[in-house]
Amino acid sequence: MHTLIEGVLIGKWRSFKTFKPSGDIRLNTGQRFVEFNFTGNRQLTIKTYDVNMIETITQTDQWAIEFKNKKHYLRINNPKLVYEVITVNHTVMVLGENISQEKSFFAKEAYWPEHLKTSRNMLM
Repeated sequence: MHTLIEGVLIGKWRSFKTFKPSGDIRLNTGQRFVEFNFTGNRQLTIKTYDVNMIETITQTDQWAIEFKNKKHYLRINNPKLVYEVITVNHTVMVLGENISQEKSFFAKEAYWPEHLKTSRNMLM
């Protein structure tokens, strides 16, 4: 099962909206987003993009998908990060960040522009 989930993760995922615990929704833009890049050789790179600033949060092969208490978690060793994998398919992934309790919606790179546009239209 873990291998199946890991296979679906391969590719670049970019955030298009985040639900905050307060109920607020933060919509991402083409210049402000978070990117998870899972490669076929198990390399994971997480970057934040904020206008012209790009910050690499991690670049590691020390990550795993774990199943605990009927939930899947993405665990990263360095830096120590844990995300609940709420859902994932071939186009969309939702991750819950354990510390902030935010839920971020990601789309694979090819589908991302459409999700950005759809999110904007739904909230207007």
